[in-house]
Amino acid sequence: MNRSMVRAASAWLGFVLLLVGCRSAVAPSKKLTEIKIFQGAPALPQGPISGHPWATQACGPAAKPDPGILACVQGVAITRARFDAVRSAYPPATPPRDILQALIDEEVLAAAAAATGGWSAELTQLQRRASVAKLLENTQEKAISADTISATDIAQAYKDQRIRLHYDHNAAYFVTDVQLLCCKGDHRQCEKREEVRACIDRTEVQARALWQALRDDSPATPEELKAKVAALGDKFPLAAVADVEFWYDKAKTYEAQKGYDLMVKEFALPVVEMQPGDISQPIRSPFGWHIARLLRVEPAMHKTDKDPEVRRDIADHIVGPVREREAQHYAVQLFKKYEVQFFYDRLGGG
Repeated sequence: MNRSMVRAASAWLGFVLLLVGCRSAVAPSKKLTEIKIFQGAPALPQGPISGHPWATQACGPAAKPDPGILACVQGVAITRARFDAVRSAYPPATPPRDILQALIDEEVLAAAAAATGGWSAELTQLQRRASVAKLLENTQEKAISADTISATDIAQAYKDQRIRLHYDHNAAYFVTDVQLLCCKGDHRQCEKREEVRACIDRTEVQARALWQALRDDSPATPEELKAKVAALGDKFPLAAVADVEFWYDKAKTYEAQKGYDLMVKEFALPVVEMQPGDISQPIRSPFGWHIARLLRVEPAMHKTDKDPEVRRDIADHIVGPVREREAQHYAVQLFKKYEVQFFYDRLGGG
């Protein structure tokens, strides 16, 4: 019954995952937002490999490559020891190949930074990472801003229903719902069950008694309402409170409410006739009983991605994900240049 509308913040997060989800076939598929490129890499003493003063072990084509080498980037080995050193910085469920991919990405970008003069033998590990960040700033951040986001990326974002509903939606109703439920799940299945209907019949007396108690001492805020119900817990042990949000267009019939999150008809129809601050009489639904307090109503909005304000707002929100996507593409383009070799089979289950 408690189906909350999707918040704008979660919509942007979902689009981040959508936007950076497509990568070149050159490298294994992995969302950049899930790869902690700069997290937890160990300090690397300077080594003898030309152009890579941070490296400690070289690698190259061999009939029997060293099994301790997990990847090779322009002659620089990414070793099992280096992998093990950073693994603890990642969540336990992180796939090993994702951690190795992060190390490869960092090595590729570090090599590119060194090639532009962004490295010297005196640099510390933090400076090494800073050189990578500087390279990305020069190649991505300065070139990609909200003003340069393409119409294609904006249109792709707007097509995501969670984002589109941020700009195109019916009036939004925010409700605190005091519930005495006999069923959860699909309302159509609840309606078919005789024992559920019998339970709802039995609890009507409790619902009306609870409503009377709330009406006699009407709470002024959702917090007061929740506290009041909690205080009455011994007398009404089945009572629970949920925050409910849904969209509704009063100019249309219930059946015509399409494309939006919606509550069951028995609940929605009386609630949309309430005024903010009102507490309803007990409402019977296929799930049980509800005593609804309307918190507020936000007006409808119907804007498209052709609206300049919408386009600017979307661009402002997705500039970060677009930069991340392009940085990932940039790293993939460097894989061939820096002779990246993958030995994922050596990861095993460890």
